[in-house]
Amino acid sequence: MNPRTLLGALLGLGAVTAGGDALAQPVTLRAAYNETVRGGLTMDGWGALSSPTTYATGAFHLRIPRGGRVVWARLLSDVVMRPQPVETATVPAGPDGSPREVVIGGINGGITRRLEGRPDFVRTVSFTYGTFSTDVTSAVRFAVGAVAPGGDVEVPVRERGDEGPSNGSVSVAPVFEGHALAVVYELDYGPRRNLTVYEGNAAGAVRVTDLPLRSPVANRCPATSLRGEAFPLSIALASEYSICQEDNPLTINGTLVSSLLGGADDWPDDPRGGCNGPIAGLVTVGSFGGAEAGDGAAAGAPVGLEGDNVTGAPMAPRRDDELYDARTFLADGVTRMDFNFGGNGDEVVMAIGLQSLARDQMTDADNDGYDDAAEGDCGVDTDRDGTPDYLDLDSDNDCLPDRAETAVGRIDAAVPGAPDANCVGGAPVCDRAAGVCGCRMDSDCPATTPVCDPMARFCAACTTNAGCAGRGALSVCGASGACEAPDAGTPDAGTPDASVMEAGVSDAGTPDAGVMDGGVMDAQLPDVGADSALADTGSVDAAVADTPGMDVAAVDVAAVDVAVVVDAPVDAGGPDAGVEAPIDVMDDGGCGCRAGAPARSGGGLALTLAALALSARRRRARMQAREGAAVPLARRYG
Repeated sequence: MNPRTLLGALLGLGAVTAGGDALAQPVTLRAAYNETVRGGLTMDGWGALSSPTTYATGAFHLRIPRGGRVVWARLLSDVVMRPQPVETATVPAGPDGSPREVVIGGINGGITRRLEGRPDFVRTVSFTYGTFSTDVTSAVRFAVGAVAPGGDVEVPVRERGDEGPSNGSVSVAPVFEGHALAVVYELDYGPRRNLTVYEGNAAGAVRVTDLPLRSPVANRCPATSLRGEAFPLSIALASEYSICQEDNPLTINGTLVSSLLGGADDWPDDPRGGCNGPIAGLVTVGSFGGAEAGDGAAAGAPVGLEGDNVTGAPMAPRRDDELYDARTFLADGVTRMDFNFGGNGDEVVMAIGLQSLARDQMTDADNDGYDDAAEGDCGVDTDRDGTPDYLDLDSDNDCLPDRAETAVGRIDAAVPGAPDANCVGGAPVCDRAAGVCGCRMDSDCPATTPVCDPMARFCAACTTNAGCAGRGALSVCGASGACEAPDAGTPDAGTPDASVMEAGVSDAGTPDAGVMDGGVMDAQLPDVGADSALADTGSVDAAVADTPGMDVAAVDVAAVDVAVVVDAPVDAGGPDAGVEAPIDVMDDGGCGCRAGAPARSGGGLALTLAALALSARRRRARMQAREGAAVPLARRYG
């Protein structure tokens, strides 16, 4: 028994087991996250010596496969306090203007948690330990991105509030021993897994007999199998004592996992590897993340970080890294864990993280309609993506689920057809490495969603014309985000389109010199003098100028109105003497138009007929004038 445990015994605050003690303290380990998803878990720890007024800074290191999306993240912060009754234990406030706190994330998107007042979990053994639990999903997602690019990610962290190095003395409290970060991510590919994070405060010798798993464990493959994926179990352990105590036993489901828990693996600023220094506390967390898919390793398969090893011994001089392969004590079909930690009172387990392959049914693990035995159990991996067929929802990676395929089609990517045919919309290409629809480059995407997001592997809308490069005539990014052709009605260098009248410019680019009748041009000829204002619908007026003040309209001949202007002598205000000018001579009426320009609409016959009709009309008009009859100013012929 070390001096602190002896002190606790003298105070009547000895170690607590699951059966309780005089204080009847509850065992506080609970499942904070417990789901079965296609994805994985990544964990890390960090600790350093701060002060009441200055920050200690560092970073958590995570690994998330390409395409992963953060869905949940929890920060666990452990504190050792002076011995207090569990019911009223609190962390005192820091100096004015300098609260005790931990900040995770950068300036943008960071989350601050006050480490004062009542912790979320409290337990008294030789000292009083507290654990603060903080949801930091948004901060981690901000650091990682909406879709992980793959590889390692650093998440900044800083802490303020340590009263000083503990160095074995309870006179300097509170002391924050360290922090653990657990992050869950989802994938569109890979096997289904149980992802479980337990949080709380298991100080001293603690046994919890019923830690649940969401789905039965799928553990048919022996550890020696190429496709026997490890089940990482990470323990987040904190200690207030400043000596290297790697001597605590851990038993799960009756199997001794390790007898060497302890140390300070995640105190990077301690020159002696985290042991025997005048530091504020010790923290060690089994650090691991998810690998990329490959032959023999499914996407999200565990890989140790920061020198930790899932299946082997840690880097020397450490004796233990608090990261274990749970396949040795989680048999196929298991749904619960019996957790037994033999701490001596100086340590506290604040979190446990577990990732294991999961089965949906006992004889058909992936529930695809084919029994595990028919799919070869763990011995067959048709698409060589690291996930054995009995756990693979798409055994041939043709982007068509096994449940929708025949027994032959399930293992033949060419059946029932080309894999790309199974992909539509914004994900038009089948990624044969992962068995998911997506895109690889912009050219994979349709013009309606022309830009391939390299992270999400999904076709998205364009935002600039650059997103439409290489699409030929569809070179403009439209308001809807699709690539479009330039506007066909837009004047080119100031020249109007041949069939569209724009800004008062006539069809041939010639201004209309007169007044348009009904919005229709007069056969591209300028109107001269006063119009009759009686245009034939869709046709051109035949405006005829006579004596001053009197317009008469020519008849419509063969549906073609011909503009005929006659310049005849005026008999001192009297009627014309019957002398008419040739029909091809036109009076410009002061408009500046070309005199004598021939009409371009209608042929010579039409002009002749129009002239004859005009002559007859004029003769009738003169006769009516002599008889005193009124002459109408205009008349419609049709």
